[in-house]
Amino acid sequence: MILDFLNEFGADEAVTGAAATRNVGDVIDLLATVGGDVGSYPPIYWYIKIDTAPTGATTVEFKLVTDSTGTPAVDGSATQLVSTGAIPIASLPAGTVLAFPLPHGIVSERYLGLQCTNVGASALATLVVTSGLTLTPPAWRAYPEGAN
Repeated sequence: MILDFLNEFGADEAVTGAAATRNVGDVIDLLATVGGDVGSYPPIYWYIKIDTAPTGATTVEFKLVTDSTGTPAVDGSATQLVSTGAIPIASLPAGTVLAFPLPHGIVSERYLGLQCTNVGASALATLVVTSGLTLTPPAWRAYPEGAN
């Protein structure tokens, strides 16, 4: 996976707190990077890498959203482009990488942002993520050596 720090929402971003939806890291200004048209390029992938495994909550949901303001609304009014759905935190050990293709032909607003929702009632602790956009999704896997 080839990464470009200009297309990152954040590296090693801590996500903690009570049950709520929150913005994570920074936004990507599409007007400044691709002229606002993200849907006409080769396939673009949104990735999330778990740097430190979460504790405390039961599930989390990550969303890629677009909004007209530099701070995407967390009240549900930002346009959701992609969602992971609720993921049990037990299935997010450190080193996990999730990748999702952006829908082709999307019409986005000026800013793209990452949001995380603590779906459970317990406070979220210790979750640290790196997230952004890439043209090359993670595909490398380590396999055990074959028995010869």
